[in-house]
Formats: sequence, structure tokens, C-alpha cells
Amino acid sequence: MPPPPDFPHSELKLALSEQLPSQLVQSYTLIPRDASEPHAARARVVLLEGNEVEVRLTLEGYEVVGKRDKFETLEGLLERESPMWKDRNLGLLAEALGRIKKEREEAKMGAVHES
Repeated sequence: MPPPPDFPHSELKLALSEQLPSQLVQSYTLIPRDASEPHAARARVVLLEGNEVEVRLTLEGYEVVGKRDKFETLEGLLERESPMWKDRNLGLLAEALGRIKKEREEAKMGAVHES
């Protein structure tokens, strides 16, 4: 069963919208649908470094227009194209792990005081 016709557009929009709250890209603009490519979606993405790339999503994956590499995820593409994305993403992961560690330590201390 083929995917719904709006799949690439809705998937690209969702994937890009997930990058903004954590400031993993500066901005993006979806490019209007091209009737000659019904199963493709495109967006202009401003990377953390300030340069703009055109991202294309097809049933084969994500790619930067004009380059050959295809990626299963937008994150894989961004990791390759933006060194600052990788650094920022690792920083966010370290912050999240630090919060979890702190919460566990506080929970452990609370349990000790209750006994």
C-alpha cells in the first residue's frame, strides 16, 4: 500500500518543527508543492552556522538538493551538514542526562530521610 500523497509534506513539516524548540536550526520555510514531484517535499533550512540548504524528502529519504547522500532521518542529514547541530544536540543530551541524575539523587535522598 503506497503512503498517502501528503506524506512527504506532513513528515518534513513535522521533522523540521521538532528542531525549532531546541534551537537546532535557525529557521525553515516549506517550499510550495511541485506538481511534477507529487511524492516529494522541499524546504529551505537555515542551519545554526547561518547558511541555507534546500532539503528534499522523498520516499527514498532526506537529502540536500545538489548532493548525492540520502538519509533515513532529518537528524542524520543535519548531523552531516551542520557541525554546530551535532554540538548543540550533544549538549542537550548531556543536560537531559544531568537532570535525570539530579532527580534520581533527590529521590534517593528523600527515601533515606523518610526511613
